[in-house]
Amino acid sequence: MFDKIRILVVEDDEDIREPYKRSLERKGYYVDEASNLAEALSAINAKTYHAAVVDLMLAGRGKLNLDGLAILKELQNLNEGTKAIVLSSQTNAQISADSLQEYGALKYVSKDIIRNDLETLAEIVDQTLEKVQLITFGHEIIGSKVISKTALKFLVGKEKDDSFLVDKCLRILKPKGGYKELETFMDSFTLRLTPLMPLQNVNAFYDLEDSLGVLSASFWSKSIGKPITLVTGSHNKHKDILNGKVRDQWNEKEEIREARYENQNLCGYVFNLQGYDREAFEKKIN
Repeated sequence: MFDKIRILVVEDDEDIREPYKRSLERKGYYVDEASNLAEALSAINAKTYHAAVVDLMLAGRGKLNLDGLAILKELQNLNEGTKAIVLSSQTNAQISADSLQEYGALKYVSKDIIRNDLETLAEIVDQTLEKVQLITFGHEIIGSKVISKTALKFLVGKEKDDSFLVDKCLRILKPKGGYKELETFMDSFTLRLTPLMPLQNVNAFYDLEDSLGVLSASFWSKSIGKPITLVTGSHNKHKDILNGKVRDQWNEKEEIREARYENQNLCGYVFNLQGYDREAFEKKIN
């Protein structure tokens, strides 16, 4: 799913939700579904979606309500770049205006429009995706300029002397192209896994040791919705890492193979991080 567009469909009626899902999957999108507010909040806190198709009125708590607005508000608070499409049978113009303006929804669509024409929904999603730009590693302000952080800056930028840590990375990993090669490699390696949430809410959430010869860091990956450990090493570390010789928990059994990234000098691997569900991870970083 790394290279697929991720869509969340929130609709309480299964007879409506499933056709929505199948229609979007036929377009090649990766689609998750939620039937109520709790499921939707759980989904968007575990994963970052390119777009969310949200029913305004969800059945729950004994009555129909505007729980869809709470979902929009959470997406707004997360501020990860997800664009929301609101679907509703409501014809209240004020609700439509409020959901678009106050809650940051991109489009408000009457269910009557797409009830018998699912291609229209797919077209609306396609149009919405053209405006999506998910966050990656955040930004930093230098003078009056806002500059996107690289993966390397994201890893070491919390430290007071990040230049020392970059030098240490270069010394241990030994990329032939120096800093530029390391920076480019880390961006390419980690981009499909972003947004990333560090395991520890402290400065040093990574491990960089001469004796190991690797750079490692543990995150919750919001592109795949699970905890992972990223491991970067020089290419001569390839076999030792996958054979579990560097650390027991780093081995081919735990590797997420499709996330592997290599060039002639460096290798990057992603391993499942055992022992954390989303709730446990949340407690660890707060």
